[in-house]
Formats: sequence, structure tokens, C-alpha cells
Amino acid sequence: MSRKYQHFYEFDEFRLYVERPSLVRNGVPVSIPPKALEVLSLLVSSGGEVVSRAEILESVWSDTFVEESNINYTISLLRKILGSNDHIATVPKRGYRFNTPAILVKDDEQLITDRSTSENAVPTPLPAPIAPRKRSSIVWPLAIGSVLIIMVLVLVLYKGQNVARDVGGDDAKGEIKFQKLTDTGDVAYLVISPNGEYSAHARSSDLYLKDLRSGGEIRVETGDQGKIGCLQFSADNANIFFGSYLENASGKISQVPRMGGSAKLVAENVWSGFSLSPDGNFLAFTRKFPAENRTVVIVKDLLNGSEIALAERTLPEQYYWNNYPAWSPDGKKLALVVDTYTEHFVRITIIDIASGSEEQISVPSFRNVEQIVWARDQRSFIAAASAGESFQLWRIATPSGEVSAITNDLDSYLGISTTLDGTQLVARRRTYYSNIWVASQENLDDLRQLTVGSSKNDGLKGLSWLDDDRIVYSSNAEGLRDWNLWTVHYKDRSRRQITFDKTVQNDFPSASGLSDVTYFSSNRNDDTQIWQVNAAGENLKQVTDAATEAAFFPQVTSDEKAMYFLRKKIGSTVIAKRDLADGRDVALSSTPIYAPDNFLALSPDDRNLAFQILANKNDPELRAGKIKIGVIDTSDTSLVKTFVLPVASEFFTWRLGENAFDYVVHTPEGARIMRQKLDPKAEPVVVLKLPKDDIFGLAWSRDGQKLAISRGQLLRDVVLLTNFASH
Repeated sequence: MSRKYQHFYEFDEFRLYVERPSLVRNGVPVSIPPKALEVLSLLVSSGGEVVSRAEILESVWSDTFVEESNINYTISLLRKILGSNDHIATVPKRGYRFNTPAILVKDDEQLITDRSTSENAVPTPLPAPIAPRKRSSIVWPLAIGSVLIIMVLVLVLYKGQNVARDVGGDDAKGEIKFQKLTDTGDVAYLVISPNGEYSAHARSSDLYLKDLRSGGEIRVETGDQGKIGCLQFSADNANIFFGSYLENASGKISQVPRMGGSAKLVAENVWSGFSLSPDGNFLAFTRKFPAENRTVVIVKDLLNGSEIALAERTLPEQYYWNNYPAWSPDGKKLALVVDTYTEHFVRITIIDIASGSEEQISVPSFRNVEQIVWARDQRSFIAAASAGESFQLWRIATPSGEVSAITNDLDSYLGISTTLDGTQLVARRRTYYSNIWVASQENLDDLRQLTVGSSKNDGLKGLSWLDDDRIVYSSNAEGLRDWNLWTVHYKDRSRRQITFDKTVQNDFPSASGLSDVTYFSSNRNDDTQIWQVNAAGENLKQVTDAATEAAFFPQVTSDEKAMYFLRKKIGSTVIAKRDLADGRDVALSSTPIYAPDNFLALSPDDRNLAFQILANKNDPELRAGKIKIGVIDTSDTSLVKTFVLPVASEFFTWRLGENAFDYVVHTPEGARIMRQKLDPKAEPVVVLKLPKDDIFGLAWSRDGQKLAISRGQLLRDVVLLTNFASH
């Protein structure tokens, strides 16, 4: 039988794997964007030869249009990842050279197929890099010595691993096993039972139970509960607790027998995921007080119905709304993820339930932590967190906050749940991407793709027309960690990056079309404010600045004399209008009836401003899956029209000449762009259907002749992980 080896390059403390591309430092996977990994592989495999910029573009970016500035950025990023500028040398007017001796190892300890015999790893030295003449007498002996040392270490490690197998069977830290439990691509929530015999998952308004022993699956009857959210099993595995939520409003928690039946109401006014104590007697969740920008942790006694407020946060801090409080295995503590506008990373707060005292753990490695669960020994957490462009599974030690990777691939893992003994874990594996497409008003079905790639999220956090030919959009293009602004040209599809930030999120761009200036939200100075930059990526300037307030969602007028935006502070959120000449602000909204929540969209004639109205849990108009939209007449801000719509995206757009706004809905048949006239009694009409893809954002050009959309796919399925405890 032919043997297939896993090849890797070794240099310093790094391993660069070939067949399954990844980078490892001292045995720990390194988070690195896919394109950066391709560039590194190209340089290392060139054996010390100079690689030209043209070769890099042809090899790595042959399928897309990019500026050469991408190479500069990627080389700079690689030097930071490798911890030194010495590894990659810039050769003026020629290109780049990998300067560190690298050894190509053919390792049969990591065979891609099963092996029947054992062989020693065969190291193949690469040519040493070309060094300055005066140092050659030193570099060559060091390179040869490094080769010999690595060969000896490989042999020693190999023999040691064989001994371990002889006396102990499989390596204690073996490969994690993945088992796909669903293949529908639309799973929203999931949970595994404490005993590991069942899993449950929600798909829109339907709840499903899967027997993990037999593989059988049934739909669980819950009655008409609307859209189903967070799921938890009871301590005895006999019942399923589930949330049902209004969009951007409070929800309720109900309980149903595992095999289905009448649902029993358990809790109301719930604003987050929830969890059950290990003994099944207590429920934990968060409750939001929107008008005060305050969120409270609630613990409910399921035996007598009483509730206690355990802890709270007010802006600029908040608990992550889409996760659930994590109970410690002994039932004495709760752990929650805290986000803040003033820091570029998250914190975990551990609350002692008896005393209410809190312990804070800073996790500077992560910008986002979607969910945490306690490890069985209570000395660490397992987290679904993002240290790069995707959410991976990590272990976070307590109280140090030190992290180690459990998974490291291009998919994301979210919504994690573990069994009582901590040996099995289910996660929602998410794969998604988005690109920019454009169609003319005359034929919206004839969409033209402007950006390409299945590992990018172009326009996912906003897009706007800079002029009639260029679109400005937010993207983590090329797999880079943070969100920056780019432009793409409608005619030749050329792209240009115009912000160049790390550990910063630049999003929701807005342009007037009158100049080449873009206004956008950015958290670059420890709080979120509005900034501006020109199309060349120059003249970066802060527009808003308030120590106690954050500013979001800029909408600049067509004459570029004023800008509308959301202003948030503790206790209130208002729509403000800024005079861009003198910097003065005027608040447009202050009444709680029409308090704004999320987005703004200004019509091309500057007459109408659409926004999402902050939800009131007692509003009879709101039903599951719908939100309330307000439209302000900017000439008389006391005039507000309201619409209740099943909106799937927080982005709206207006078309010149239409007394209507367009929005996105997602149906079982695919995405739809709908048009709503400004008569609240008028029924919306379909503008465009996309049966296969999702739409994440949209924007009409200023002249109303072209529609740009952020279009892609989002697939979400359940996977079961075992053999991860040692990682």
C-alpha cells in the first residue's frame, strides 16, 4: 500500500504544515489568516531564494483583483506573527526572502492514511538563505548545526512516542473526533443532554430531538410558540426548556416533555440565553432595561417562582446578549462574558451566588467570546471565541486568563454545550462568506460580482456608494483579524484598502457622493465614535468626541453639510444631527415611544430618516420575527411613521425617486428584497429574489440606477466533539 506522509517545515520554534496548511509554535496552533499562510508557505518553500511581488500576487491572489498594498500588509502581519523582522527580509526592487534555515520533514507520525509499518522521519534540509558575505562564516555552521540538532530531536521524539504507544495505547492527547449531527444548514440553537444520550436543536419555529445512540430524530411538538431560541435539558434529561423571543425585544422560557406535548411557561421578560443549575432547581438569564441601558443577571427559583437580581451592568459595559450564563459544576457560581465599548477585548465575570461578589478575568487574546462553559474540574473554561477571523474552541485558564487552542480551522464553532461529565460537546459549526454584487435598475436579476472569495465577509458590516462608480464597504478581507474599509470600482472591479487597523473595528460607512470622503463608526480610541477618511486612505479625522457617549451609524446628507447618527450613553439613546461646519449637535428624538435602537438610513433627498424603534415588550404589534421601524420627516421631526416588518438585516436603503424604502427578508425559499411605500397601510412588494444565497446588506447608488448588495451564504449545522478534554 502506498504511504502518504504529512510534510512540514521546521524553523526556530515553528512548524509549517504542507498538506493541511497550518502554523504551529511549540506545539500550539497559531491563528493566522489563510492568505498570510499562503504567502508564508510560498516564502519558506522557496529555500532562501528571492520571491518577487509579482510571483506572490500570481500565486496567492490569482483569482481576484487586489492592490500591491495587500503584500505590504501581509508581510508586516507575518513578521508580527513570527515575533521578529529577521525571518522575512525585504530585498529592494526584487521582492522578499525567507531568511531563516528551514528543514522539510516527512513525518510518518502524522500519516494521512493508516500505516502498517513504522519508519523514521526523514528530514530534508533546504538551502540556507543567502546572507551578507561578512556573516557567511557564522551562518553556515549555525545552519548545519541546527539541521543536526533537529534530526536528533525528531528521532528522540519519534522513539519516545513509540514507547508511549507500546505501554499506553493511544496518545493521551489524540485527535479530536468530529461527528456531524445535522446537514440542513439552518440550525440556530442546540444543546446536549447531561447524560450525553440526546441532543436537541432548533430550526426557526421547529424543535428537533436526536437520539445519539440510535441516530433517530423526531420533531418535538411545542405548540404555537413562535421562533425558538436557547435550549437546555432538565437535570434528569426528561424535559427540554426553550426560549422564544421577539426580535430585539424580550422573550419567554417554556418547558416541554422531551418527546413533545403541552408547553409550560417558566419565565418571562428574558433578554438573553438561559441556563439551569446542575440540580435543575434554578434558572439564570439576563433582563434588559432598554431606556436605562442597563442589564441585570436574574436567578429564578423554579420551586417557588421567586427571583433575585444577582448583578448588573450599565453602558459602556454590557453582558453578551446572545449567550447564556454558565453554571459552575458545583452550582455555586455563574460566569458571564462582559463586553465594553472602552476596551478592545472581553472580560469574564465570575459571580458567587451566595454573596454576590465578583471576580474579573481579562482575556486580552480575544476580541469576541460567544459562549463559555466550565470544565469539569472548575479550573478552566471552554470557550467559543475569536482570536482571528473565525470562532474556534479554546481553553481559558482561571484565574490567569491564559488560553490554549482546542480547534484551529477555517470554520467557526458557536453555541457550545457539554455533558455533565464534560466528555462530549456539541457546537454549531458555521460557514459563511459574502461578496459585493451590483445590478442595474433596468435588470436587477442580472447581478454582476465585484469581489470574490469564500473566506471573506465583504459588506457584512455596511456598504455605501462613494460615487456613481465606487462602493465603500467594511470587510475582513483576506482573512485579516479586524474590520477595515475598502473601495471597489464598478467598472474594472479594482479594490483599494483605505483603513489599515489592527484590533479595531471600522464599519457602517456612509458617503454623500459629493466628495471622496467616507464617514464611519470606529472604536480605534477605546470608545466608538464617528471618523472620516478620504478615498486614498488619507486625512483620517475624528468627527465626534464625547467622553461619556458613544456614536454609531453615521448618515451624511447629500450636500455634506450635516450628519445624522445614533448617540448612546448610560440611560438613553437618541438620534442626533451634527452640523459638519461648526460641530454642533441637535437631538432629534427623546421620547421613549420612538426611542431608536440600532440603525439609520437616510433617503437620497435627505427628507426621510429610517431607524429601528427600541422594542417595548408589551407592544401588541410585535410578534416573533418582526421589528418596528420608524421613519422621521427631517423637516418636521415630530412626524414619525411606523412599520412592523419581518426584517432579516439591520440595513435599509432608499432609491432616488421612490417614496419607499427597501429591506431584506429571509424565507425558506431564499432571500428577498422587499419595498415598503411610506403609507403604513400599503403592502410591501418583492423587488428581487435570490433562491440560493443570503443578503447581508444593500445600498442604492445616489442616482438610483444601480443596486449593490452584500451576498453570500451562511450554513449552520450541529457537530459532536469527543476526545477534546486533553487539549
